[in-house]
Amino acid sequence: MISPLAYVDSSAKLGANVIVHPFAYIDKNVVIGDDCEIMPHASVMSGTRMGKRNRVFNGAVIGAEPQDFQYKGGDTIVEIGDNNTIRENVVINRATTAEGKTLIGNGNFLHEGVHVSHDTQIGNHCVIGYGSKISGNCTIEDCVIFGGCVLVSQGCRVGRWSMTQTGCRFRKDVPPYIVAAKEPTTYYGVNSVHPFPRRRGRKDYQAHQPRLPDYLSRQHQPVRCPPDGQRPSPDERGKPTHHRLHRRFETGYYQVIFSEEDRKRGCVNDIPSFVLRVRILLFIVVMSF
Repeated sequence: MISPLAYVDSSAKLGANVIVHPFAYIDKNVVIGDDCEIMPHASVMSGTRMGKRNRVFNGAVIGAEPQDFQYKGGDTIVEIGDNNTIRENVVINRATTAEGKTLIGNGNFLHEGVHVSHDTQIGNHCVIGYGSKISGNCTIEDCVIFGGCVLVSQGCRVGRWSMTQTGCRFRKDVPPYIVAAKEPTTYYGVNSVHPFPRRRGRKDYQAHQPRLPDYLSRQHQPVRCPPDGQRPSPDERGKPTHHRLHRRFETGYYQVIFSEEDRKRGCVNDIPSFVLRVRILLFIVVMSF
């Protein structure tokens, strides 16, 4: 159903059962899949390729021109998958060049006020919290959770199954499977909880759980970083698996997020960059099984 009060360009391609509410705007060179819903005052701009069963709420702008001085005009692309929820006032910029692409996967939830800049790629089943801003050329892998007002600098990569708490900002990559928190942003533990255990149902949760290593299951809780370089408590020492995992983060991945000045605040020892790279590589290999 397309409201007579909405503007839909004659060249736009809309699938079956698409609902376009009054005062929505759909530009030329737009493809919208079946069963999508475009709310009032939402704008779907040129270059948008949208899959099925997406909901775009009031005031959102999809496919806006990139806020990049290198953009010289022309038709560039933003691709959005299936089953995404794009809430009020979300802005998604399309790519800067014809060779690039801004990409949003399947099953994501973008809260009010989120900004996804040019050439950024977001995986599947991510939750991006209120007012979070993702700069250009970033990569957000699958099942990532951002709290509110998270700021991501250009070119950063956020590993899958990680969670970043409200108000964090970072200029370096965030490793997979961890919780990032505090200001400045630091490793705060292992993300051992599935992002959608209740919403997606127990059957689906069991299907996804084997992807995580045994020591990341909900039966075990991560060890927190001892303050000011102190030794772990007896309770923490009673969890050797988590303690070893924690120390591996502390001496390796911790430095991926932290700058040199930031590391002085915690219990991180400086190690040669070659050793750091080897440890990160080994950790990724271990996590892959």
